[in-house]
Amino acid sequence: MKSYIIILISSILVSCGIQKTKENEFNTHQNLIINNIGLEKYPVGKTKIDKVISDLGPNYKTKINSSEGVYEIIYEELGISFYRKIYDKSEIITGVRFYAPFNGITDTGIVLNKSTMKDVEKIYGKGIGVWNDSVLKGVFNGIIFISNLESKSLSKEEQMSNKVEEIYITLYRGDIDTKIIEYKNDEIEIGF
Repeated sequence: MKSYIIILISSILVSCGIQKTKENEFNTHQNLIINNIGLEKYPVGKTKIDKVISDLGPNYKTKINSSEGVYEIIYEELGISFYRKIYDKSEIITGVRFYAPFNGITDTGIVLNKSTMKDVEKIYGKGIGVWNDSVLKGVFNGIIFISNLESKSLSKEEQMSNKVEEIYITLYRGDIDTKIIEYKNDEIEIGF
């Protein structure tokens, strides 16, 4: 009985140590977010969710979005979520989302929680618009940039000054894609 308790306590301490190490790795060092790949260690389209859980530990939440057909593994303390298709038996990651406290920079130089949506537009071009009246979203091939709007009455220039709060890498643009309102020469147009 005594050895069982020692093993149990050791397992808990090791698990906590893994999580704390990953928190330090993801939050204190700037991590490279690669378009169409995500993180080099966990490439989208190639990595099984079991590998992620084995490496990052059991301290995660799950969420199922049945309308999207997506299962989400959420590591809030790390600022990273992994997605896979619900009915895909291979359990391969189809998307990864980065948010605070994750410390990341894209391979094109966009820094999470520091760069603005205007910076995104300079690098990626047009494709940023308002989604659901509360989110500014830039949808590009394999990468999506998101910023929450604090006020609906902001001008386009003020909206574009918002910081990039989330970066989402996906194999399937449709995972979170919806119609967005796109600005083109200060005229509003519905588009994808």
